[in-house]
Amino acid sequence: MSRASNLAKAIGADGTLNVSDVAGLAAVASSGSASDLSTGTLPIARIADGAVTAAKLASGSAVSNIGYTPANKAGDTISGNIGLGATADTKLTIAGDSHQVGFMHMGGTAGNVNSWGSKHSTSSGNHLVNCNSVEFNGTGYTKGLFLRGDEKGLTTDGRLRVRRSEYAWYQYGGSVSGRYLHIKTSLWGGGSPSGNSQPTMSAFHGVGYNYDGQTIDTMIGFHNWAGGIFSFNSSNAGSRACSNAAYIASSGHVVLVFDIGTSYPGITIDYHQAYPYTYQDVSITSVATSTSQTGVY
Repeated sequence: MSRASNLAKAIGADGTLNVSDVAGLAAVASSGSASDLSTGTLPIARIADGAVTAAKLASGSAVSNIGYTPANKAGDTISGNIGLGATADTKLTIAGDSHQVGFMHMGGTAGNVNSWGSKHSTSSGNHLVNCNSVEFNGTGYTKGLFLRGDEKGLTTDGRLRVRRSEYAWYQYGGSVSGRYLHIKTSLWGGGSPSGNSQPTMSAFHGVGYNYDGQTIDTMIGFHNWAGGIFSFNSSNAGSRACSNAAYIASSGHVVLVFDIGTSYPGITIDYHQAYPYTYQDVSITSVATSTSQTGVY
């Protein structure tokens, strides 16, 4: 029987559709839901390309289908890394006057910039503010920090390392009762239980002034080994004849002693580890002044 004959048979004399004569439609007629179709097929019109509107999509269905959550261009938090490409000319452009950058890594053959804090771009230039570190990796002229102009400078509130030297490693100033400044460090002296785990050929250069009218320009050097201070030497180029020292604290760490005087002394100390032992990032753990050259720590 042809489709036309089937349709004519299903339509009654009064023009109504007898659904029982069309396979699979009886369930729909009684329930009103197309999901109740049990047998047969129901020809439907094709949906035109681009005709499905947002209102016809269930909330979250698009994200579920693509398999990841896209970033919101109006503002979002990124939990993973963002790759900008592997070429040296890849750029991240941020418009405006002030932007917060949590961690920015710009790679390529020209080097890397790792910063934590704020990047400010203004009409007068670009600035990295409140950064924990800025690191440049590369070779030849692609490695380094270039400051151009008559009044350009580099300002830091911390110490500055250049190769195996740290400038302004420590700075002290004050009115004190004891002439000897004891600086306890994190440098291990080489004794038990860690042994010679942090050997160095250390040289410390202190420069300063006190209100007695004395300039301080003094150096101390030593080799820390096997729980002791070996080949210690102290020299002076300033007007104050500093009687410096170094010893091992009861904790096993190296203590430096600078003789700075008691009349409003101030001193800035640089630290040099030119000999190629493993470089040690030595910090200051405690500071005290005393009338004695030893025994504070």
